[in-house]
Amino acid sequence: MPRTRKSEKPSLRLYPYQRRWVEDDSRFKIACKARQIGFTFAATFRVLHVRRKRPGLTVWLSASERQALEAMEQLRQHARVLGLVVRYQESFIEGTEVKQHQVRLPNGSRIVALPANPDGGALLEARIKALANP
Repeated sequence: MPRTRKSEKPSLRLYPYQRRWVEDDSRFKIACKARQIGFTFAATFRVLHVRRKRPGLTVWLSASERQALEAMEQLRQHARVLGLVVRYQESFIEGTEVKQHQVRLPNGSRIVALPANPDGGALLEARIKALANP
C-alpha cells in the first residue's frame, strides 16, 4: 500500500500493530494473531529495515515452499517501494529437492527463505552453517 507525494520518496502505510512490530527492537518477540491480517507484510518489512541498517544474514523459515516464496515476493515489493535494488536468486539446496529463495541487498546483506521441514532438521542445520560461511 504505497503512499506518495510528489516531493516525498515512496513509503509504506502500516497499521498501528504493524508499525509497533516493525519498530520493536526486542531480541525476542511473540505474536498472538489471526490469519490474513498482514503480518507477513509487516514482518518482511521489518527484516528488510533491519538488514538495510545492519548488514548480515537473516534466515526466514516458512511452513511451506509456497509461503517462503510469498515472503520473498513481499520483501521484493518493499524493496521496490523503497527504491532499493536487490538481487533475487532461487536455487535448490545441494543434494535435495528443497528450494531456497535469496535476496541480496546492496550492502551485502542476505535474506534467505527456506521451507521448514520436520524431517530435515539436520539438513537445515547444515544449510544454515553453509549460509553463514559463503
